[in-house]
Amino acid sequence: MVANQKIKILEIARYKLNMSLRPNQIYDFRGAFIDHAVKSKKIKDEDVAILANRSYQDGIWGKSIQQYPMVQYRVHDKCIEVVGIAEGVKVVEKVILSGILKDFVIQDQHYPLHVEQSNKQSIIVDSGDDEEYMLFHYIPYDHKDDHLYHEQRTMVDKIGILQNSISNAIENTLTAFGIAKDGISVEIIDIIHKDKASYKTRDDQERPVKVSLTSYFLKIRCNISNLDQLAIGKHKSVGYGVIKKVV
Repeated sequence: MVANQKIKILEIARYKLNMSLRPNQIYDFRGAFIDHAVKSKKIKDEDVAILANRSYQDGIWGKSIQQYPMVQYRVHDKCIEVVGIAEGVKVVEKVILSGILKDFVIQDQHYPLHVEQSNKQSIIVDSGDDEEYMLFHYIPYDHKDDHLYHEQRTMVDKIGILQNSISNAIENTLTAFGIAKDGISVEIIDIIHKDKASYKTRDDQERPVKVSLTSYFLKIRCNISNLDQLAIGKHKSVGYGVIKKVV
């Protein structure tokens, strides 16, 4: 049993929109979504910063904010899904209720958006009996330290590295929401698939770059309950590392 220092209710809201999208198009959609919010002049600067996870004030962009992204962009049933977590829930709701999505523009094309499906839940992330989860396209490392996994001599050692990485990522995520949990334990039940994750991002100078890193589709067991729909690891904001409970 994990020591429970604090119980906190966490809100997650998911909005599936009427636009078909491939995972490698999420980055461009995210940019267009944020740009549209800015140009509408209906979304406050502090809310734009949460949408982008990047400082923004008086029309000036600053650097990326080094914190858990409260608004994430994913593909669900082949359609784009905008997910708000904690304070991100109200920000996504503001964008939807503002009515600006009916005038959405992407790559110079007018594409009216509306919500096809929504799901809002309040959860208590807590210690308890072991839960099984699927972990989709998890990227444990960036291009600077990807070698930590590949340097291991045996698969047993590699599994140990991955399990520690996932455990640390879960702990970091919960800490970001003010949820303290000690003794987080993760076991990898199966490696379903291993692939190269090709995606767009920004370098240290905020320049757009294309990157390709190893991603993992895993089945895991963890002694923390209600992790469903949280995301861990690198590039969470664009659909990587989503956790889904095995039902």
